[in-house]
Amino acid sequence: MLLVPRPSHSKKDPAAADQFREGLAKKLEALELPEGSRVKLWMMDEARFGRHTELRRLWARKGQRPEVTRITR
Repeated sequence: MLLVPRPSHSKKDPAAADQFREGLAKKLEALELPEGSRVKLWMMDEARFGRHTELRRLWARKGQRPEVTRITR
């Protein structure tokens, strides 16, 4: 669990973020989906498209419950 705020990127451009949001809204409206439809939005970065992590249990000493992440493909 993250106990501190996430750091912001030094090159973050608020105007570009607003422009992206407006463009995305226009694209979704252009799809003419029925009212109340659920939409799943996937984002992609350069190296990790489609990779999701899962928490898994493993063998440990009595009284401990460590968790490790595992990447599924």
